[in-house]
Amino acid sequence: MFLKNSRLFFCSCLLSLPLTEGAPPPVPPLPPEDCSQILEVDPTRDFYNHLPLDAFRTRAKACGIVDKDGKSVDLNQPCLREIIQTAERVLVVGPGFGRELKHLLDLQAEIGFPKQIFAVDLSDKNCNYLHSQFDVPVETGATLTDQRLVIWHSDIIDFRLPNDTRVDLAIFQFGGIFELSPRKKDAFFDRMKKIVRPRGKLALDMPANFVPVAPLMEVRRDGVVLLSLAQLIGNPHLTQKLRFYPVKWRDLVNIATPRGFRLVGPLGDRAPYRYKVLMTKAGTSVQDERLQLIFENTNP
Repeated sequence: MFLKNSRLFFCSCLLSLPLTEGAPPPVPPLPPEDCSQILEVDPTRDFYNHLPLDAFRTRAKACGIVDKDGKSVDLNQPCLREIIQTAERVLVVGPGFGRELKHLLDLQAEIGFPKQIFAVDLSDKNCNYLHSQFDVPVETGATLTDQRLVIWHSDIIDFRLPNDTRVDLAIFQFGGIFELSPRKKDAFFDRMKKIVRPRGKLALDMPANFVPVAPLMEVRRDGVVLLSLAQLIGNPHLTQKLRFYPVKWRDLVNIATPRGFRLVGPLGDRAPYRYKVLMTKAGTSVQDERLQLIFENTNP
């Protein structure tokens, strides 16, 4: 969620009000959960606004999500490819440097599906890059056109498609779900109920075994993992850190199920799809396993 100037100003003013003798106590600040939401999101946006796009691409290739030819390995998995090829509308959450968008646009040109692609990203920098890369405007309001690609600048938790439009498929790849705090994970699935059509699909990609890599990552005592931008790109002057809140796939199922999302996998709702990627560790290529969780929206 982005920092709304009026809300932030209101919160800061309340915290700075002096206490005068005989005067009633000041109005209390926003409830802790609201203030924590404001504070926890800002570092994520700040991190991506300072992350060089080349470093973004390098990280995707090192993790095996992008192959040597620049193709998106995750979107090419049969379990997801079949859904994409019949989807009228697809929403990409956190498109970053646009690898999923390029994949979908290439498919659109080849077979005519998906007919319309939506994307939403919280980073100003990413949105500006996507605007120049794909020659489409970045929307900030309730605008919906019939163009093949529409990009919005927003946090997914605040995002709503105009005119109650809903999509056949929403995808949040590259372990992006780990970047959401527990509270935001709940809010994410609540939001998806209103964005994905009934019987539509929500696809989430994540590593099968998340292992923090030192010195890039630091594990806090509360289990939150911090990714250092300074370590990632070799610039000691940068202080931004990206927060990860790792979970097991069963934890996501436990969040999604009460909200009307049913896991669809090779064993029904008992297991997600698994696939292999070739990732790079210390200059050596090794196989790694990733999970593709596909949920069906059973809400009306």
